[in-house]
This record gives sequence, structure tokens and C-alpha cells, in this order.
Amino acid sequence: MPIIEMRIKHTEESKKNMAQNSSAADRKKSMKQLAEKLGLEHVRGGYSMANDEAVIHLSGDPAKIPLLTAALNGTGAFASVRSDILFEGDEMSGYRVAA
Repeated sequence: MPIIEMRIKHTEESKKNMAQNSSAADRKKSMKQLAEKLGLEHVRGGYSMANDEAVIHLSGDPAKIPLLTAALNGTGAFASVRSDILFEGDEMSGYRVAA
């Protein structure tokens, strides 16, 4: 099963609100709940200081990513939401052989 990597940049307003009101545990819990509702597993998450963005790894059906992206964009808290699907080498080899 591939790993789905989400890279999420918060708006400046959202960053200010988080600094004043919200804990990292609350944000992690919210992301886990949203992922579960879509049938995805929250594997891990962190924050890239180099790129000033949240990085979240999920496992599950990559076809669910447009729904997750739409849900995140709909909050207004994010300046950008990007995703990538990461396959391990043996998985890619199998896909290349099939192609």
C-alpha cells in the first residue's frame, strides 16, 4: 500500500490563531478523525521548519485524496494543500512490469 504524503501550508491568520488558541494535539486529533471518516489511516505527521508546512503521511486508497483536499481547502485555514503518492521500490517494479 502506498504512503500518501500531504503538505499543507497554513494561512497567516491560521498561524496566529494556532499560536494563541490551539494545541498540536488538537490539530493531530482533528486530522486523524477526518482521515478515518474518509477510510484513511493517519500514519504520522510533523511540521517542516524548512518549508513552513505541515507534512502528514496517510495510508489507504489514493482515490480519497481529492475528497480530503476539498475538505481541507473548505476550512479556509490553509493557503495550499498538496499531495503525493509514495510507492516503495518493489511496488513500482511490479507496476512497471505490468505496464
